Amino acid sequence: LELQNNNLKFLPEFGFKDFKKVTKLKLSNNKLQQISENDLIGLESLEDLTINDNELNFVHENAFASLKKLKFLEMNNNKIQVIEPNWFLNIIPRSTQAAQFGLKYLNSIK
Repeated sequence: LELQNNNLKFLPEFGFKDFKKVTKLKLSNNKLQQISENDLIGLESLEDLTINDNELNFVHENAFASLKKLKFLEMNNNKIQVIEPNWFLNIIPRSTQAAQFGLKYLNSIK
């Protein structure tokens, strides 16, 4: 699903609830300022999410929690100043190596 270059300013909560089979979502080159907890709900098959070149300054700590199959996330050229630990726990593919990375990250911020 390609939604780049559309001057989108926000994503409606639950706006993707019927998009269960989408595996790639491109939201680059818009004017998104935030991603809330429920904005990506419904994207059960999403593996690849690209949100480059927006104005993101806030991404809810659980914004990616429902994306159980997500393997690739790209968020370059935004205005994010805080990286939430839950992003990593929610987006890293489920494997021993990924779990170790998540635990190492959490241990380093304590």
